[in-house]
Amino acid sequence: MGIGQQEIDIINHAHSVIVVLVPGMGDEVQTMKAGIMEIADVFVINKANRSGAKQLHTELMSMLNSAPASPGEWRPPIVMVGNAFEPATFAEKVAELVQKT
Repeated sequence: MGIGQQEIDIINHAHSVIVVLVPGMGDEVQTMKAGIMEIADVFVINKANRSGAKQLHTELMSMLNSAPASPGEWRPPIVMVGNAFEPATFAEKVAELVQKT
């Protein structure tokens, strides 16, 4: 389901919230300010084989590292999912995503 700034009620109805980001689809900093980053249980970088995916991963890690964390507190993992036309790798990453939710 798509989600925007005003539609974060999904956190009250879903077991796990996955925020899917795609590299190169606009200003990642603006996305991080959009109010949806705080609701993620898992981040997925889709189309991770594209240019900019590693940069997006670095920015997400930086954002997560800047938030104060208590010992034992949940930290959303980041799963990078690549090209669906490479079935073995794609299936492996989807299986990793399933394990994280």
